[in-house]
Amino acid sequence: MLNDGFNNKQTDNPMIGAIFTFNVPSHLKDAPDWPVEMKLQIDGWYVTYQKIDGNCTKSGIPYLYRILEHSWVEVPYKLHKFLEYLWVRAIEQENNKEEIQEGFDKLTDWLKKVNFEKPEGKVWDEVGV
Repeated sequence: MLNDGFNNKQTDNPMIGAIFTFNVPSHLKDAPDWPVEMKLQIDGWYVTYQKIDGNCTKSGIPYLYRILEHSWVEVPYKLHKFLEYLWVRAIEQENNKEEIQEGFDKLTDWLKKVNFEKPEGKVWDEVGV
């Protein structure tokens, strides 16, 4: 009786264990991206890149942010909310694996814009970045 109406989407979700790639841009513009594996879990992500890996929250804390910090990547405001949103969409089975991966690809594009698009013009000529 207690299970009547219980939503079992999380435990029966075929996407649990699916691995997505979040390509973190290198701090050097022409260097290849760093492929970070994001494994979907019931309670968050399991993040892996080289020797940095571990269980993270739905928003990628702490290991994804350690990778970003190690990569000298500036983190856009509220990135954690977008990562949590992807997790929710996958857990609730609102999107398929390809659509979730497209979401990670869009976040990669956003990171690149934040890190490589700088102000240009005469007033900025002497900044040297």
